[in-house]
Amino acid sequence: MTGRSEGTAQTVPAVLERYEFLDKVGEGGFGDVYKARQQVKGSARGGTEAPHVVGPRSSTPRPSEGERRQVTVVCCTLSATGSEDDDLEVEELDALLDAEHEACAVIARRFGGHLDSALSDTTLFLFGYPTAREDDAQRAARAALAMIAEVHRRSVATAKRHEARVKMRVEMQVGVHTGIIVTRGSSGAASQRGHRIGGATPQTASRLSALAHAGEVLVSGATYRLLRARFELEEHSPSAQAGAPPEVYRLLGSRGTLGVRDLPLVGRERDLEALVERWQRARSGKGQIMLVSGEAGIGKSRLARALREQIGAEVHLALEGRCVQEAMNTPLHPFIDLLHRWLDPRREHAAEGKAALLGALLERHGFDLAEAMPLFTSLLALPLPAPYVALDLTPQRQRELTHGALLSLLFEASERASGLLVLEDLHWADASTLEVCTALASDASAGKLLAVFTARPGFTPPWSASVMPILQLGHLERADVVQMAAAIGGGRALSSEVVDWILARTDGVPLFVEELVQMLLESGTLVEREGHLVLAAGFDQTRIPSTLRDSLAARLDRLGPAREAAQVAAAIGRDFGFEVLRAVLDVDARKLREELDTLVAADLVYHRRRLRNPSYIFKHALVQDTAYDTMPKGRRREVHGRIARTLERDFPEVGEAQPEILARHWETAESLSKASTYLLHSGRRALGRGANKEAMASLKKGITLLDGLPEDNERWHQEFALRSALGGALVPVTGYAAPEVTDNLLQARELGEKIGDPTILFPVLYGLCTNNMSAGRREMTERCATQLSEFALAHPAPMRDVTAHFTVGVTHFYRGRLDQGWRALDQAIASYDTSMNPRFVELFGDDHGLFALGHRAWLEAMAGRADQARTSTCQARELAEHIGHPLTSILAMVFSVIVHRELRDVERTYELSEKVTSLVTAQGFPFWYVNVRRARGWARAMLGDHDDWAAEIEEISRSHELIEGMKPSLVLYRAALGEVYLRAGRHDDGLLAIDQAIADGWTSSVSFYQPEFLRLKGDLVAARSGDPEAGIPHYEQAIAVAQEHGAVYHELHAVTRLARALLSCRGGERAGKHLTETMAKMVEGHDTPVYREAAEVLTEIAAAGWR
Repeated sequence: MTGRSEGTAQTVPAVLERYEFLDKVGEGGFGDVYKARQQVKGSARGGTEAPHVVGPRSSTPRPSEGERRQVTVVCCTLSATGSEDDDLEVEELDALLDAEHEACAVIARRFGGHLDSALSDTTLFLFGYPTAREDDAQRAARAALAMIAEVHRRSVATAKRHEARVKMRVEMQVGVHTGIIVTRGSSGAASQRGHRIGGATPQTASRLSALAHAGEVLVSGATYRLLRARFELEEHSPSAQAGAPPEVYRLLGSRGTLGVRDLPLVGRERDLEALVERWQRARSGKGQIMLVSGEAGIGKSRLARALREQIGAEVHLALEGRCVQEAMNTPLHPFIDLLHRWLDPRREHAAEGKAALLGALLERHGFDLAEAMPLFTSLLALPLPAPYVALDLTPQRQRELTHGALLSLLFEASERASGLLVLEDLHWADASTLEVCTALASDASAGKLLAVFTARPGFTPPWSASVMPILQLGHLERADVVQMAAAIGGGRALSSEVVDWILARTDGVPLFVEELVQMLLESGTLVEREGHLVLAAGFDQTRIPSTLRDSLAARLDRLGPAREAAQVAAAIGRDFGFEVLRAVLDVDARKLREELDTLVAADLVYHRRRLRNPSYIFKHALVQDTAYDTMPKGRRREVHGRIARTLERDFPEVGEAQPEILARHWETAESLSKASTYLLHSGRRALGRGANKEAMASLKKGITLLDGLPEDNERWHQEFALRSALGGALVPVTGYAAPEVTDNLLQARELGEKIGDPTILFPVLYGLCTNNMSAGRREMTERCATQLSEFALAHPAPMRDVTAHFTVGVTHFYRGRLDQGWRALDQAIASYDTSMNPRFVELFGDDHGLFALGHRAWLEAMAGRADQARTSTCQARELAEHIGHPLTSILAMVFSVIVHRELRDVERTYELSEKVTSLVTAQGFPFWYVNVRRARGWARAMLGDHDDWAAEIEEISRSHELIEGMKPSLVLYRAALGEVYLRAGRHDDGLLAIDQAIADGWTSSVSFYQPEFLRLKGDLVAARSGDPEAGIPHYEQAIAVAQEHGAVYHELHAVTRLARALLSCRGGERAGKHLTETMAKMVEGHDTPVYREAAEVLTEIAAAGWR
């Protein structure tokens, strides 16, 4: 970092002279060497001045007590080998080893190493402590090689001088490892034994030393990655020794150089031209969208800034948002931040003032304020001013309208005046933000908006490249580095040699180039000569950073008092406000401004100037990480606890609007109960917006945190609340019987039983019913339904009555007990009121009154009451329309599809399923998706497209993700597949599917469909054999089961097929009798396909002369 000062350089001869005796071992005897070593030890204790560390003098204060630091540890192990005849006194042997240790110490100091400890034959040196240098790993490697060479040289010299008397040789092996240590206590140079080093890094270096052979330097994988560009290394054969590092390399010697760093916009001319060209298209009314991708530090943000500068005069609306890692589970976080800055760019207004500005903005762009104001104030956590009132919406509907309103605002604003939207760091985007971005990408061409998104290479967009082209940023060329370095150096050009050296070390990554050049300028290493900046004479090139971490650690060490401000700011987040930081640090405002000015001057943070509460942002996420990582865990706990208490006390709006922020701070402070409480608030808030995936993430994390708390009533209540909310979030995403849903329900029930309050268990009991039903566990389903019914009787409430009757009715229905199911469903419908809908959706994720009506329509269709079934589906859709909730509308349409599929109305089934498939997919309801998709595929196959749809249904039936734990759906899929195979002439495949459906149907909760399974088997057997009589036993069995169930429509279908078979074998009289009797049971629905087919067969029987 700094060149050698004159004063320090003058100590070198004295230090070397002091250790001259080390080259003269043997001239005065080993006893004299031992005495000399004691003299050196005495000088270190305060007699004579201790030897100085050779290297740059820094005025930087030593780091404070208790810090995490990255260091490279060099562990040297000495051993003496020879014959038993060697004439050496014990003291002489000790002196010999001590002399070698001291020789190694001199070398370590020369390379900037710090003696940590010496015990027997082993010595540890630290590189990077007490002050970090940008090239600590390289210094350590060079020191290790020099030590090996010096010990070997001295050992050979000693042997030559004493050939007659001494055959003893001293050998050394070295281990080198880079990792994190925790320092405690004093770290001053004069108190080497006054500090304590914690962590596993020294032990790893010791293990490497033990693995090495004499004269060998072994390095760990972590150190190898820092050295490989500058040193020759080879892989070391793996060791079976316990505790040996998994990656070991042998250090052979030094070679070339390389490095890394960032900024001024250079080398991006073509990239900028591409964006400007997109802007021109957007201005002409052909909206554009572009994803800029590149690694951290490659210049994505700088390119976006250059675009704004280039088109500044033409842009009437420029919006910028940024995704941050801490907010990955906060729905629409970058858009919320963007809107706040749009409304109040200087952050001058209180919440009420912002709400007024919001109203003016929305009115200016033509919004209906009665609807828009409640949506946006809820999104932005602003008070809703009079005369507006909150909308009575379910979370899903609120979320849907909010997303639409947000997109409308962006397009409307850019339509009036061409707009630029920059959204950065999508690799940290929440799921809702990605949904909005996807919709934006689909509709971008309709407006005058250019949207530029940035992300790192690991980001996988949820849209295709054809929708949003990707602009991939690469590394800089040599000319670009020259231009950037000159700009950083105030126009002064670097020499060709310096540029080559920088380029080799940076690999053309802009951020790394910038930081490296900045460090060279600050350290005084670059001096001007003949119009160019060159490296100062005697400059050790190995001192230049090989990693950004080392470089930033060195810069942080130079901050002085501002270092603590950087650490606490890093704990707050990448963006931090002045007032929050001041309150946490509890310091004078003037003093804090000075410290923040130091950070700004050091180019570590940017200052966002505001009239009220100015804010700052770390220049790069890596800068924040480095500052944060210097704090040990104990210090982090204390800082995060202080931040959390400060936010709760002085900034309560943060916890209300962004509870996940308080959760993060309390978690790191190890206040797990408080963190879990805030995660529960975060999950519920996300659910309120219909953001199920974000809710799941928060709630699961809250549950995980509780694992660290003792088992008591308070923890049980907390976990029960989290699991109850998680159940509502999981079901629409994973399905009713996914293993994760099952596990969550069982644990919630166990918690409820521990708590001892029976009233809280009702939703859990219902969840277990639907879980067992969907998984096909019919005995467990029956038991749960009975318990639920008994519970509702013991603890009466209108909603519980609806749920209990509905659950009992569906249980009877799926078991084929249609009359009992009918009665229970009627009771549920009679007890239902539409005002219950919001609470039903909140508790269960669906509406049991609407469910009851839909299932009754299905039952009516099976019972042969087709007209009544159609009427019930119309009633359900009218009811859903009245409620105005997207979920209820979807459920009503799903049951319309199911009923028309049951009635075998192919055209109507296909028409309805086409409409509802996209809606079900968008809402993410797997159970209803598979039902609708099955009906759609069946209809396409019946219309003649059976080959393609056989393959599709086959694929979906194998899809574990879609039907995991959904036994009824899988069984019904196989039945549909069997019928499609029948149409396609694949009779063996059809029989395989139907036999499996029949077997599963008898053991699961879908025995209500057995008549159709058996009828299909008869059709397949007859078709495969070419003999209609072959199907008769199966038709007769189907008729018997249908009569037992009371499923008249299924019975008529089977009787019609039996009649055709009997007619072919001259059994027309029996066929006519069966058909006439069954058709008489159908008092309505004479226009249905099955009834019409029965009538046709009856006409054929009469025409053949049978009665």
